[in-house]
Amino acid sequence: MSEIIRNSFNHFTFSSSEVLLGAFWFIPTLLIARALFTVFYNEKNINNWSRLITIILCFAILGLTLCTKKIGLNYGMSVSILSVPFLYLGTLAKKKWAKIEKYITSWSWILSAIIITFIIKFTKQSIDLSVLSIINPFIFYPISIIGIYFCLSFAKMIYKWNYIKTVFAIIGENSFHIMALHFLVIKLIDVFYSKINGINNVELISHFPYSYSENLFWIYYLCGVFIPTILIIIIKKLVCLLRQKS
Repeated sequence: MSEIIRNSFNHFTFSSSEVLLGAFWFIPTLLIARALFTVFYNEKNINNWSRLITIILCFAILGLTLCTKKIGLNYGMSVSILSVPFLYLGTLAKKKWAKIEKYITSWSWILSAIIITFIIKFTKQSIDLSVLSIINPFIFYPISIIGIYFCLSFAKMIYKWNYIKTVFAIIGENSFHIMALHFLVIKLIDVFYSKINGINNVELISHFPYSYSENLFWIYYLCGVFIPTILIIIIKKLVCLLRQKS
């Protein structure tokens, strides 16, 4: 009981060790990144290229150094510092969007995917910010920008298809809930699969984040996304009905 109480209160400061909430490492990291951006952001800096480049380089060099040296600061602050340049680039892109958008086509995501796949295959590494893995300090920002371009291009393609566009929009609106619940859904799938097949190997069942990747790969992905989404939609509808009756 004391452990339950301690962990419950630790959730408020994002210092709980709950494995199924592992994806929540991203929340304090994002909050700190936004706070740093707010402190250093100035409208004049966006319009002054020398100031803008200096600020971005300072955050980039410090963030890359911390992650390359595997210096993990509390609350993921190493990744927060690494992320501030993206917030500046996002703000700049929003201001210059009319000029940038014409370079984003509905097919160029294919080229972006090929480039990203080639880099990952060539380096034999991948980006995992939760463990400060950035492949290479010289590659991280270029491949990240290519990844952002991939998303924008892919979004432009699916925007032409109403039903697919709607599905992705709903998933995007519920991405926070998906992040919170997908590990729980995956482990429930492992438990059900083990029960159905009479598997009693506790070490195998408790393997994190999943136990049967060869047999249930697509089930993990689809259920991890759609079950939390459907659950939240149902809860929202129930809340609306209760409010209407009250």
